[in-house]
Amino acid sequence: MANQEDRKVSVITEETIINGDVTTNSALVILGTISGNVTSNSDVELRGVVNGEIKADNVNISNSNLSGNVTCDGVLYVDERSTVEGNISCDQVKLAGRIKGQISAKRTVEFMSTSVVEGDICAESIAIEHGASIKGYVDIKGSNE
Repeated sequence: MANQEDRKVSVITEETIINGDVTTNSALVILGTISGNVTSNSDVELRGVVNGEIKADNVNISNSNLSGNVTCDGVLYVDERSTVEGNISCDQVKLAGRIKGQISAKRTVEFMSTSVVEGDICAESIAIEHGASIKGYVDIKGSNE
């Protein structure tokens, strides 16, 4: 069972605009707009706008726009209504939306049929659904390298 520390969540509401960096130890849900970098020692769920970098354990981007890089130790998920303009460095990436930037994954990258990527991709393995669009170089390292 999760302890009380694991259940803490900070929320940036829709009406909130932050000009500056946001740092938290708890999970973070962003519904508003942040012009600055976001750092969480937990998960970040973006359902608003961020103009800056996001660093977190896991990142879920839904119906949102991000202008900045994403670094996460776990999984980055970008839904079909979202756009990321920046470089990605994560363990795993699951993409249904648009990314304009480089993607580097320690393990896997999955491209859903609605994915659009403009940038180079480096991963241990990739999966691409029919209909996905990739404009860039693809480097598959494999688990033996």
